[in-house]
Amino acid sequence: MSTAWTNSWIAIAVTTFLVAVFVLLYSAPQSEIDIPLVRDRGRKRFRTSTFVSYLFNANDILQEAYDTYLKHGKTCRVPDKSLGTMILIPNRYMKWMLSQPTGVLNSYEAIAEIVQARWTLGDTRYLSDDWHLNMLRDALRPLSKSGIVEFQEELERSMEDVLGNDHVNWKDVNPTIATKRIILQATTRYLVGSPLCADEQFLRWILIFIEWITPVGELLRLTPRGLRSVVGHIFSIPRFIVIQKLKAILRPQYDKRLSFIRSGQSPEDGPQDLLQMMMRDLYERNSTDLNLHFITINVLVFVIAAVVQTYMLAPSVLYDILESNAEYNTISKLQEELVCVLGEPAQGQRWSQNEARQMAKLDSVLRESLRTNTLVSQTMPRKVMVDSLQTPDGITLPRGATVALLARAAQTDPDIYPNPNKFIPFRHAVPGGKQFAATGENFLAFGHAKHACPGRFLVSVELKMLVAHILRHYHIELPAEYGGKRPKAVWFTDLNLPPQHGVIRVKRCV
Repeated sequence: MSTAWTNSWIAIAVTTFLVAVFVLLYSAPQSEIDIPLVRDRGRKRFRTSTFVSYLFNANDILQEAYDTYLKHGKTCRVPDKSLGTMILIPNRYMKWMLSQPTGVLNSYEAIAEIVQARWTLGDTRYLSDDWHLNMLRDALRPLSKSGIVEFQEELERSMEDVLGNDHVNWKDVNPTIATKRIILQATTRYLVGSPLCADEQFLRWILIFIEWITPVGELLRLTPRGLRSVVGHIFSIPRFIVIQKLKAILRPQYDKRLSFIRSGQSPEDGPQDLLQMMMRDLYERNSTDLNLHFITINVLVFVIAAVVQTYMLAPSVLYDILESNAEYNTISKLQEELVCVLGEPAQGQRWSQNEARQMAKLDSVLRESLRTNTLVSQTMPRKVMVDSLQTPDGITLPRGATVALLARAAQTDPDIYPNPNKFIPFRHAVPGGKQFAATGENFLAFGHAKHACPGRFLVSVELKMLVAHILRHYHIELPAEYGGKRPKAVWFTDLNLPPQHGVIRVKRCV
């Protein structure tokens, strides 16, 4: 994309944002629901100042919601981007919430609303149809075996390209940019196969889409419903451009794979990636969805599901390891564990889930970093689909509202985690300690129960591979001017993003 085009897009986005905020705060009516308002106790409507505070400092308001209401078993409302209809339920009522059928509390409808799927993806069905979740779950078992091997091969290749092979000179690397590129290439290897996974244009347009969908979804949620159709059509233009570019790149592979499937050859003789699994499943169902557009959109959806949590956490893991190293000798202890499990570094070593499970210290580091750097503050959203639904504390939930639990506040509760805001690398590497992928009432970064992220075990292996390869093949350190302290995370409304402009120093081991 040209600089002029990008600047024009930014100008349109900023202008729309300002107009939407103005209309939201000063013109649009708020729903008057008889549920306590955080920071505006006793009022029926949020004050304008509370909305503004949420937009620019959501973490403080969400922490107040937890301390004042949720921790004490009381439901409350926060001034979310949807005119105050985000209702937070105490985590202790999680089992009650999960027991409700989808016709009562619907997670797919809530997610489609949050990301504004009608405009960002072109149709809500790409998130709400059962086919997508079933496809992902069916694919995870074979991918957890073959995918790990392919991920490792591509990880090592992409890491050399990004971090280099210089054994003499230190190189300044932005880990947010570097790990995003490494993880995207390595993950798409088992999603769409080679050579697409290393195609620079393919990866470029995928990243453009990923980095477009979140802010656009946030802006559209800010936009009053009366204006949303107009603004949504404007924001659909970039989506159309990106998808057309990706369809052109995918077409040769799509045609080749469709021809293979139609030939009647054994599936074992063809590619074993998610793209092939999707196409074969649709072909065997004789589905009209077997077309390039549907496949392209679903490649995007599955790539987002597979990579975003991983590459958002990876930079913080590296920063946390480096900052904690002086106090806890983190790097040496992790390197010792890696040698114990894998032996000395050598070419051609191959991983499996079995090796990954033996890395208790590294697993603890990942869980602790996820605990303190959870991307989303709210988790497990559900849209209320019926009238007169009551919570266990007697609150009547209005139809059409969104309810959710809080993840980050519970994960930094001093009554649950002593010294909660400090990264303690081996906090969980103790008898009875929880593993990275374990979920529960007080650790909801991946959700919980049947709606927990089905790929979290694969994410665990991938992050361990990434960190292990870096610690076994590179020297890493924080720049001297950082004084041993990691850069701070960036807050975008209620999203906790990794530092965008920090660096670490890397040098290849001899």
